[in-house]
Amino acid sequence: IDISNTDTVTLQRELMINNSNLYWGIQRMDGMEPYRTMRHNRLINTVISQERSSFVFDADLSKESEMNKLDNYDVLVEVGLEEKIEDFTRKLPLLSMMNVKYIYSIYDLNSPSLKKVFDNTISLENDITLEYKVYENKLFLPRLYYASKTVFTDDDELEILRHLAETTDFKKNTFIECGNCETINPYKGGGISIKRYENGHVELESVSKGENWLVFSESYMPGWVAFVDGVETPIYRANYLFQAIMVPEGEHKITFKYEDIVGLKFAEYKNKLFK
Repeated sequence: IDISNTDTVTLQRELMINNSNLYWGIQRMDGMEPYRTMRHNRLINTVISQERSSFVFDADLSKESEMNKLDNYDVLVEVGLEEKIEDFTRKLPLLSMMNVKYIYSIYDLNSPSLKKVFDNTISLENDITLEYKVYENKLFLPRLYYASKTVFTDDDELEILRHLAETTDFKKNTFIECGNCETINPYKGGGISIKRYENGHVELESVSKGENWLVFSESYMPGWVAFVDGVETPIYRANYLFQAIMVPEGEHKITFKYEDIVGLKFAEYKNKLFK
């Protein structure tokens, strides 16, 4: 790797981590932490700060930062436990958008969006026991769904991230990075039936009452292709991390498939990553 060129290093890192969950057989959208993309790090490590027990994200500080590190402490503010818990409950819309259905916590979480499922204890070393609670998130979104309302944007990725951080209901707002999509008709209703779902390959049947945006909560990465009735269709980035396609009115068979990127021209791959 030519470390004298920052863009080259970034590109080659993106090449290395591409869809690592597929290679490792991990059923999660972000693969393993060391292989996350910069967008995953910004959203999960920084905005949600799920591993930062004493820090919360500050949107005002983020306006002066590129947030291009795994640990972006320059945009985090140290807080006490009660404020951290309150901040976590405010981040439930983001977790819901990321399909998080269950949450476990050693602290009580008070939110109308959460339903306590059970309490339990685990045994630690030296005869120490730890109590924890498991909650069901009633607002979680499925892995595949039709967007009820779309917000089209051509903002830079940090501005989009700030919009997401302020969004309280992703059932009503799906952010799609497409600057020329404003003329497409709004949501008119439809149904989805999943026929095959495995790492790297999803098949479903759709009945749509009009042109609708279908969101697939799999990482938007080069190598993924989508087909409607066997014809390839463009994939757009949705909600900062995921994929979305436009589905025409009527009954259709839809396929999302990950194709091995080996053999793609380097220039084409670079355009997909940095367009």
